[in-house]
Parts: sequence; structure tokens; C-alpha cells
Amino acid sequence: MFNMYQLRIFLTVVEEGSITRAAERLYLTQPAVSQHIQALEKMLGVQLFRRGRRGMTPTPAGERLVVYAEQMLRLATEARQAVLAASEDAHGALLLGASPSAGSCLVPQWIHEFRTTYPHIKVTLRTRPTPEIVREMHKGEIEMAIVEGEVTDHFLRVIPLWDEEIVLVVGPGHAFWGREQVTPQELEGKRFVTRESGSLTRAWEEHTLGTLGVRPTVIAEFDSPAAIKRAVQAGLGVALLPRFAVKREEESGELHVLRLGSLPLKRTLRLLWLPDVLQNPAARAFLHYLAHEFPHLEPHITRASTSSPQHVYPKA
Repeated sequence: MFNMYQLRIFLTVVEEGSITRAAERLYLTQPAVSQHIQALEKMLGVQLFRRGRRGMTPTPAGERLVVYAEQMLRLATEARQAVLAASEDAHGALLLGASPSAGSCLVPQWIHEFRTTYPHIKVTLRTRPTPEIVREMHKGEIEMAIVEGEVTDHFLRVIPLWDEEIVLVVGPGHAFWGREQVTPQELEGKRFVTRESGSLTRAWEEHTLGTLGVRPTVIAEFDSPAAIKRAVQAGLGVALLPRFAVKREEESGELHVLRLGSLPLKRTLRLLWLPDVLQNPAARAFLHYLAHEFPHLEPHITRASTSSPQHVYPKA
């Protein structure tokens, strides 16, 4: 019998062409991904991939499985959504929190897509700095949250979603406009627009720039990515922002993004939830919605409903 989770892993390896990249995307170890692929090959009695210099490519049998795996996963998702949408569980409310970047650029679209399937579930979104999100979760004022950066709290369940690239952003007319990357040395003396002092994002920026030998000249502080983007567009200075936060402005030519150095800077987007959140049908539905985009959540949804509270990181 097919394991839907293994099929998702199989398709991810096909898309990435690499066990290593698939493992990074799924927040699994390389041996774990290999074991799932081997288990699938053993069950089917065929080889699904060819290993070569250019990575892993599906065999004819693997190519055939891609077609059916996509259909099976789509039908499984549709069936789950249809059953939940038709049940009494498709009602209720969810108190959702998000850090400023995720709350302004990602989560509203997720809520919109979620409510097309579950129109009777009310979602309330609170955008707060991560420490405030954690405090409000301890008070029960937020049930689930999407935040950036490190979270050390053994009361909450914490699962990485993905690593987002952080880019340097400049406005029209800036000397860096049109460049693909700049060296840390070129930032010396440049004016920076940053998040407010005391925020985790500001602390991350200062630490990251410090390790690169950059002493930023901060001329303005704002508490939202939207304000930072407007300031950069106006020529106030440069800024570090998640790439997803500037996608629209990059496409429209309002802002230009470039890398700082040859290697991308990254921060991890994480999902937090209260230990008993699955008792709320609305929260359970939202987790299943997220699992469609982030398949590594699936084992933890089941585990969360049966295990004691713990700090959870996907491993295998």
C-alpha cells in the first residue's frame, strides 16, 4: 500500500534532482530520504532513479510513478478537504500570530487560500514581534504562529518550515542598482534602514553584519517591513529583508535586490503551536492545509496529537 508521505518525498527528489537538496527542503537527514526512497523501490520491486554526475534522474518506471504520485496526492488532498469541509469540524475560529515580515507578506495569502476551502472558519491574525507572539501564546491569546528566527521554548511545539533568503535591497538611483552582489567592504559607511532596536530581526542583522566585518550606519528604524520598503524606495538607505517580502516590488522595478557576498544569507521560518491545539478543529484544518505545502509537517501532526509537549524538530 502506498505511503503518501513517501510519495511526497519521492516527488521532491524528482523536483530537486538530488537527495541532498530534497533533504534540505524537507528538513530531513539525507539517510532518512534515502531510506524512504529505498523502501518505495523495495515495495514496488523496481529502481526509481538513476544516479549520475548530474544528480538523480527518474528511470522510465520512476517517470511513470511521477504521473500517478501527483494524481494520488492531489486526490488525497481533495478528499481530505472535501470531508472536512462537509463536516461540523469545518466551523470555528483560529487565533493566528505572525512576525511582521511573514504577517504582512505571506500569511494573508495563506489565509485567503485556506478560507476558499473552509469558508466557515474565522481566522484572526495578530502581527507581533516574535517575543510578544510567544508571550501571547503562553496566555492562550494565540494558538498558532509563523515567525522568523530562533525560538527556544519547551512549552510550544516548534517546527521549521523553510529557510528564506535574506537579500540586500536598494531603491532607484542607488549606486548598487543593477548589481547582482556586493562585498561586505562596499557596505562600510553606507546608510542602513533597519527594524527597531530590541527586535530579534535587528539583533540578527547586527550579528550577521558584525560577522562580516560591517558596522552599519543606522539612520532610521521602523517596526514593519512595509515602512522599511517605502524608506528604501525614497532613497533613505539600504536594508536587509526576506526575499518573499520584496517579490512584488522587485518584479515591478520599484526595488532592486542583490546578494551580500557570494553566499546567500538565510533565516528559518518556523511554525509554532500550543500543545493542545489539535483539539480545535479549525487549527487542525489549518495544519492540514499547511501540510499540503510543507509535507514534512504530516508526521508531526499525528505525533502532536499523541505525545507530550516537547520542542519538535523534524529528523526522520
